[in-house]
Amino acid sequence: MNANVAQKYAQALFLTVETQYHQKAEQLVMIAQQFTQQPIVFRLLEDPRLSIEQKNSFLQETCQGADQIIIEFMQLVVKNQRVREISAIADYFEALVLKVNGQQKATVTTATKLDEATLATLIKAVETKTATKLVATHVVDPSIIGGVKVSVGAQTFDDSFATKLQKLQSDLQKMTV
Repeated sequence: MNANVAQKYAQALFLTVETQYHQKAEQLVMIAQQFTQQPIVFRLLEDPRLSIEQKNSFLQETCQGADQIIIEFMQLVVKNQRVREISAIADYFEALVLKVNGQQKATVTTATKLDEATLATLIKAVETKTATKLVATHVVDPSIIGGVKVSVGAQTFDDSFATKLQKLQSDLQKMTV
């Protein structure tokens, strides 16, 4: 995947879209998820034996319910042979939409499910630290053992037990006896 290409496509779509950014971001993310969950779609849309008209027809059917601009954008992505980039494009587009609203995407990872009040308190603390309003997703990953790991953009705040244990192991290995 070429992140630079994905960013450029996302920016182009963002500049083209005039209204309802959030709705269009949701549609694009949904389409990207559909494609990712069904790898046969990638093979079909990349198949050189199919005409662009056949691929466009398939997209019209697959993206039914999406705004016309999203369907046309998907047709452009397929025409330019960038269909494998759709997940990254959707992620960048969603980030642009959030940025316009003064928000940023975050992922909160814990070993067990947090109750809503605890999660809200944690998110509020990270919002204060980053000076950004967050749209957070809570992920449960038992492999972190305990503690919490929060990713906001390129930043990661890692206070997980697994990371602390890895650091301790590394420090012990560096010690000379």
